[in-house]
Amino acid sequence: MKTTRSLMMMNFDFELVCELPQYVGLTVTRSFWEIGSFKLTMKRGMPGWGEVQRERLLYFSDRPDLMLLIEKVTVTEQQVVADGLPLKGLCKRRICVPPSVTAQSDEYLAFGWDRFTGDAESAYLHYAANNLTAPEENKRKLPRMTLASNSHRGESLPWQARFDKLHELFADIGEATGLGWDVRPDFENKQYVFGAWAGVDRTGDTVMSGEIPRRAVLSRKLGNVDGTTLTDDGNTAVTTVYAGGSGEDENRLILNVGGDAVGAERREGWTDISGAEDADMLREGARRKLVERKLTLGVEVRESGLCRYLRDYDVGDIVTVQADEWQMNARLIAMEETHEGGKVKLKATFGDAPVTLTRMLRGSPRTAATNGGYRAATAAAPGLMSAADKVALDGMTTGKLTPTYNSAEWAAETTAQRAALYEAGARLAVVTDGSGGGTLLTLGANGDTTRLQGQPRNLLDNSDFRQPVNQRGWVSGTAVADSSYFLDRWKYYTGNTTTAPTLGTSGLTVPESIEQLLVGLEYLIGKPVTVACKFSDGEVLVASGNLLASETWTPFAVKAGTAGKNLYMACVGNTDLPKKWQIIVMGAGGTLAWVALYEGEYTADTLPEYVPKGYGAELLECQRYFFGLYVDVYRWANHLSAAENAYEVVPPLFFPCRMRATPTVTMKYDVSDGAPNTGSPLIVSPICCGAPNLLLSPGDVFDVDAVTASADL
Repeated sequence: MKTTRSLMMMNFDFELVCELPQYVGLTVTRSFWEIGSFKLTMKRGMPGWGEVQRERLLYFSDRPDLMLLIEKVTVTEQQVVADGLPLKGLCKRRICVPPSVTAQSDEYLAFGWDRFTGDAESAYLHYAANNLTAPEENKRKLPRMTLASNSHRGESLPWQARFDKLHELFADIGEATGLGWDVRPDFENKQYVFGAWAGVDRTGDTVMSGEIPRRAVLSRKLGNVDGTTLTDDGNTAVTTVYAGGSGEDENRLILNVGGDAVGAERREGWTDISGAEDADMLREGARRKLVERKLTLGVEVRESGLCRYLRDYDVGDIVTVQADEWQMNARLIAMEETHEGGKVKLKATFGDAPVTLTRMLRGSPRTAATNGGYRAATAAAPGLMSAADKVALDGMTTGKLTPTYNSAEWAAETTAQRAALYEAGARLAVVTDGSGGGTLLTLGANGDTTRLQGQPRNLLDNSDFRQPVNQRGWVSGTAVADSSYFLDRWKYYTGNTTTAPTLGTSGLTVPESIEQLLVGLEYLIGKPVTVACKFSDGEVLVASGNLLASETWTPFAVKAGTAGKNLYMACVGNTDLPKKWQIIVMGAGGTLAWVALYEGEYTADTLPEYVPKGYGAELLECQRYFFGLYVDVYRWANHLSAAENAYEVVPPLFFPCRMRATPTVTMKYDVSDGAPNTGSPLIVSPICCGAPNLLLSPGDVFDVDAVTASADL
């Protein structure tokens, strides 16, 4: 049974409030141009339910960029429901207040227009600065909000705003230029960063940064689509716009754009651009009011197959979608994620957003007939797929994009021909029959191939030092003794002097060496494994070799990095059962971001992308080895009249998961608020512990303040 992904909760000052390890369900809608939304449902009594309050922020430890702002909390007798917005929803709290006109004597006529002409990213940052980070009136400034650097991306257009809703202006800029926007947390500097969000064209047709990006294709035959719904909607289309510029009555400048449309296909609209003083400016403003028919594709996405959400594509990217006998290249403009019972359901929206009443009233502007390569539905309209289309579709890979051959064509090529055609490490699909079934292969340096498996499992526990499990409550900067555990599953290596590591948002700064002991790897003896680690400065150490079965201090893998950074793996305790292996990382003052151990042999070029397991999953794995409760575990009052019966009345405490072995348990307690005591429970097993062997008198209150259970190696 899969476990629910834990949610972390903090306040606006980046102070961690609590963790929500359990909830009934979470539905999040991420949007490229719009705000999006979320709904969290919990049962009363679930851990942390009482901390769910307005103005608090939620995030997954392995996806901190997806930060959620609680706007509304509803509490009933059975459950708590929190509704809110992604962090970019902060922009809903501001309108576009234009700069004041200092020459105007009447304070009620002191505002003109906030006009800007330039690339889309500059437009975003201009209006964000004027209304979020550096407004004229200091009271309007959002605390901790800052702007991202400007790369001057997106189409250049003229813009003007006067008391418009800020988030609607941002949506208009995005839809007109194809550049998205977002607000994301910067944990290191404790700031919220507003910036542009550029999607990637993953259709295989565009070269970016000197190379073709990893291609993304969604279809039933690739195992990542359950169903599709295509909507072609012309309700809000506008083909011809009459626009009014400066001037009054019959002296007003008026022109139309798109006037060539005739007959029933002509759909007219009006826009007031009173600030436009010349025909060119008025014409550009009118073009933004042209609205094409909306072509929307809804897709039920599966988290399986060769191409996966967040790994191979994200919101804002342009991907290839296939359904039955048609395909289209479309931008993913929104994704609805539903997290329930450890599973994730995904509903994707491609193309133009579906029409709603709000959007019809707002009349979002669009670009003119040309869309500069950004608009979602620039691909050919749905139609029958050609044989060439099918070949291109089948060529979708999770690595470098390569064409795909059917099995007969593939078998006819020699390894030398393959090596000449493709880069080493390229991944490709070989179709075995006309139904699209096939095998995913990876190409070796000499043209040979091996079957490519899915994302390999990281065999280490608590491997992400940017969000580590710390049940012992070790304090950063506190000295750790030789051979002692400090973070869960990690101990100082034998032979270290007593030093003080430090923990920050970038990872663990290690003055000397740390190690993790592992068991249960007998099935890998004699097979290749790879150990790797990454430091916050970007340095990655990788080493591999066959797993040894006998104890030796000639480790299979040693990787020397800069300034004394090293990786080791060796077998220890050969005569002990279970057999143990150790991973040793010598940090030499470097800051460790993560460490990983994978089955198989990898190099720095072929090393899988590190994917954090998530805090909740790591916590459960760590609790098999160590478990700690530190505040008011329970209180029990003895009401029996016979003191000799008091041995049996204190109920056992159950651990959250079955521990690796029978643990050593220490319990801190007091009796009737007396002096604190430390004792060993009467009942100890891998699943629970009891009370100390203590005779209680009638009326005594047995108060347990802390319990630690250690089954560490």
